[in-house]
Amino acid sequence: MDTKANEIIMKQISLFFALIFLWLAGDAQLIVTPGAQWVNTGTVKITLNDVDFINNGSFTANNSVMQFSGSTGSNISGSSATTFYDLEIAKTGLNKLTLLSNIDVASKITFTSGLIDLNQNIISLAANAYLQNESELSRIIGPLGGEVSITLVLGNPSNYNPGNLGAVLTTNVSLGSTTISRGHKTPAGTGLQSAVNRYYSINPSQNTNLDGTLRFKYFDAELNAQNENTMEMFKSIDNGATWSNQNFSTRDIAANYVEKIGIPSFSRWTLSSNGAVVLPVTGLQFYAKRISHDKVLLDWKTIQELNNRGFYIERRKENENNFSVIGFVNSIALGGNSSFPLQYSLSDDNTFTGKTFYRLKQTDIDNRFTYSEIRVVNGDATNAITLTAWPIPSAGNFTVSIEGIEKDVLLIYDMAGKLIRQQNISSSMQQKIYGLTPGTYILRLAGQKGIQQKMIVQ
Repeated sequence: MDTKANEIIMKQISLFFALIFLWLAGDAQLIVTPGAQWVNTGTVKITLNDVDFINNGSFTANNSVMQFSGSTGSNISGSSATTFYDLEIAKTGLNKLTLLSNIDVASKITFTSGLIDLNQNIISLAANAYLQNESELSRIIGPLGGEVSITLVLGNPSNYNPGNLGAVLTTNVSLGSTTISRGHKTPAGTGLQSAVNRYYSINPSQNTNLDGTLRFKYFDAELNAQNENTMEMFKSIDNGATWSNQNFSTRDIAANYVEKIGIPSFSRWTLSSNGAVVLPVTGLQFYAKRISHDKVLLDWKTIQELNNRGFYIERRKENENNFSVIGFVNSIALGGNSSFPLQYSLSDDNTFTGKTFYRLKQTDIDNRFTYSEIRVVNGDATNAITLTAWPIPSAGNFTVSIEGIEKDVLLIYDMAGKLIRQQNISSSMQQKIYGLTPGTYILRLAGQKGIQQKMIVQ
């Protein structure tokens, strides 16, 4: 018997047992009983028409399609873990497939018609799995809670939509192992008056200095009375307990998305109309600069302030896990209100030799708050680091020394940008360079991109 014929028989056997299970159930339930094994072979498609699927035994999908169809609701439940390969929802109208337990999906979920209700449960997508043809009339819902989630390794994504969940990501750094979860229970919490029936939780391994972009997609059916023309992004760093308005960069009500650029870190995000909420501060610009080995200057300005109480200054050193408050500056606007630009500054005593991260937590009189962009300073003032070479010009042999840092790597480039030579260099001794042919060279320090010296060899 050839392989193709064998495959057809195996498919027929699988379907035969499926029909036996349905017949035994009698009450529109397909039950895999404890101790029983159901193995689909090949690319067989199982259609459950108005039938519940209960897995209390062992179910192996292989490359099969499990389609839930019909004109009434169906459930997925059971005491055993269930992994579908392809799952298809094909219910008429807005009839639902409701989860009574968590499920895994190895390939994709196809939306033909009808809804999938998370019902406080989790759909876990494999790293390469995705949602296909989700639409206004056929989509995932979850008013009571639950999430659809995917975990995968991301480099520096560019307009990438993991799992087709609708969170389109762009970053300038590698994110590493990243989990994106989408929920549909209406977000609530301090700082959030109302929101759409959708949120994203984005948790990458690398989550600082991302300079990221998030395009937040949604369906009109999820608007929850929000005004699309005034929706902005709100961010929570404590799983939805408190929210801060992050404004927006662009929005497209025809394509159903709001986008925000320049995001320093990801967390939980949702959308809310801004029409009833007046921002306490507009045009906030924040900068941090090391001015000496023990001082960092922080300065910021605002274009307009309304009911602004002031600014908490928060700092995190690279060997610390969390930001801490190092000071508070009251609004200099009379009563916290100003219609013209105002300037602020603060000097921080900081001798830390590594990277230090700073941000502002702007707080209004009603204790609502927003965060500024995160700024980073290095441990030594750039103007305290010197690279010196002599004599200039030289006859091919010259001496190099550095000050302000303990050690680095000296890089020697020709004028075409080709790396000619590199060697370790330290502040404890002068380095001799021999044997360069006549020409002009650029000397640089590998760890200090702004430090360089021109050398002429005759």
